[in-house]
Amino acid sequence: MREILFRGKRVDNGEWIEGNLIQYPLSSYSYIMSNYGFDDGICVRSETVGQFTGLLDKKGKKIFEGDIVRRFNSKKQEVMRYAVKWNTDCCMFVLMSEYTYLGEYDSDFTVFYGEEFEIVGNIYDNPELLKDDDILSEKLKEFYEKKKAITERLRKDNEDFKK
Repeated sequence: MREILFRGKRVDNGEWIEGNLIQYPLSSYSYIMSNYGFDDGICVRSETVGQFTGLLDKKGKKIFEGDIVRRFNSKKQEVMRYAVKWNTDCCMFVLMSEYTYLGEYDSDFTVFYGEEFEIVGNIYDNPELLKDDDILSEKLKEFYEKKKAITERLRKDNEDFKK
């Protein structure tokens, strides 16, 4: 069974903490508890709360929702960077890049293993890490442009068919 654990950024000093999550329905804040008692709750920004995926990166660090990870190929070369997100439609953690189209995701953890990734930051402290075009090959960029063009053509064809 995987460990159920959450992480959030403290309101008082901006540090990240891990523990059990408590959310109150009418509050704009969430609370992280270090143990099962209710006496040590620390207020965190709700928008920064992320759940542990149950996977570790290649250095043994826990991968949380909201982390930015980079994936390597068999030659140990960086291939792509992704943000780890929860997809409510599929009920699973997914990987999204800056090239992910609305409502889609690039991949999920059933295709890759945690050790193929390295955490390089998170979407709250380092959002610019997802926009690093230097790591993308021209062929990968072309692939995403072709995918976008095909998707638009199919969408248009579907609209024409409905008329």
